[in-house]
Amino acid sequence: MYLRTLTAVLSVALVAACAGPRVPQDHVAPDRGTDRVEILAAVHRQGEEARRAWGTRDARLMFVDLPDSTVVRTPQGRAITKADMIADLQRRMDMTTRIDTMQGQVDSILFVGPDEAVAWSSQRFVREMTPPGQRPRVRISSVVHEQRFRRDGEVWRAAGPIQEHNQTARWADEPARP
Repeated sequence: MYLRTLTAVLSVALVAACAGPRVPQDHVAPDRGTDRVEILAAVHRQGEEARRAWGTRDARLMFVDLPDSTVVRTPQGRAITKADMIADLQRRMDMTTRIDTMQGQVDSILFVGPDEAVAWSSQRFVREMTPPGQRPRVRISSVVHEQRFRRDGEVWRAAGPIQEHNQTARWADEPARP
């Protein structure tokens, strides 16, 4: 009797396991092609906002969507407030006399759930700057941005501040570092 009951239970478990997960009848798989297009458009809008901020030399425009209470930590653990970020960017904007190149491209998008994704993009920025007490020099910088996005209803929106990776910057009259 015990063996027959055990065999019956195992048979039911095997059938249930082979059937796979139950998907509700009204479930619709995400359209990742459409999602990619919408996330690419959101990244493009961020790039346009950055170009507008740099074009007007108004650092506040780069941080409009961040709450005033935002604090980020450097890799060394130092806390930087939104006001600190604005002040630092404004200082660099004030030194900038010409923008030669401000290019960005999306390198990849990873969907980490039905309504969440991470986009990585690369940026190259070439500009002429006049540091205090120095002659004008061309600054070449690049960075990889990591931005989380979440679906809000039918719209993909940035979810938190952009994280920067692999930052490089050099003066054009200096040799490039390997």
